[in-house]
Amino acid sequence: MAGTIVHDCWPPYLALEAVEHGLCNAHLLRELQAVIDHDREPWATDMKALLSDARTLAQMARDQGRPAVSLRHVRQIRQRFDACCDRAIKFHEGLPPLARPTTGKRGRPKRRAGHNLARRMRTHKAAVLLFFNDLNVPFTNNEAERDLRMTKVRQKVSGSFRTETGAENYCILRTVVETARKQSWDVLRALSTSPVQLIRDLNTFHQIQLDRVAG
Repeated sequence: MAGTIVHDCWPPYLALEAVEHGLCNAHLLRELQAVIDHDREPWATDMKALLSDARTLAQMARDQGRPAVSLRHVRQIRQRFDACCDRAIKFHEGLPPLARPTTGKRGRPKRRAGHNLARRMRTHKAAVLLFFNDLNVPFTNNEAERDLRMTKVRQKVSGSFRTETGAENYCILRTVVETARKQSWDVLRALSTSPVQLIRDLNTFHQIQLDRVAG
C-alpha cells in the first residue's frame, strides 16, 4: 500500500508503513462532542471550533484555486492546536488519579477519556491536520465508509456471497456505479460503456478541471 490513508487511529492502521497517515476528523469531532456533553471540558469546545475553522479555510483555498492555505492561517491553526492540547493535558494532570480496580490488575493508571483524546491528538498532530496542510486530503473518511457500506450490507444482511467470482463481479459493479456518481455521469450509460471509453472520459474530465484551475 502506498500514498495517503485516512482512518480512525486504530493501531493496526498506524502500523502500516510507506504511507502517509491522516486521521478522520469526523471521528474526532464525535469524541470531542462526547467530552463536551459528559465532562464539560472547555478545551474540547475550543478544539472543535478549531477543526471547523481549519476545514473552512481549507475549503476556501480549494474554491479559490489556491494550492495551499496561507502561511499566516497555518501558523494560527497550529498555535491554537498546541494551546488546546497543552491546556487539556495540564488540566487532567492536575486532577486526582482515577481509582485503581480492586481486582489487583497491574499496569499504568487508567486515564480519563478527555486526557486520552488530548494526548492522542497531540501525538498525531500531523495526521490530524493533514487535510489542512495538504488540500488533496479529505477532512474525513466518511466517503470511503459510505462506499463500503452497501458491500457490508450485502455480506452480512443480504445472504453474503456464494462464490469468489460473484463477490468480484459485485465489487466491480459497485466500483463503476460509485465512480459514475462521483463524476456526475449517468449510471446506466457508464455500465453500458466500454472500460476504454470510460477511462478516456475520466481523463478528459480531469483535464477540464486542471484547465479550469490553471485559468
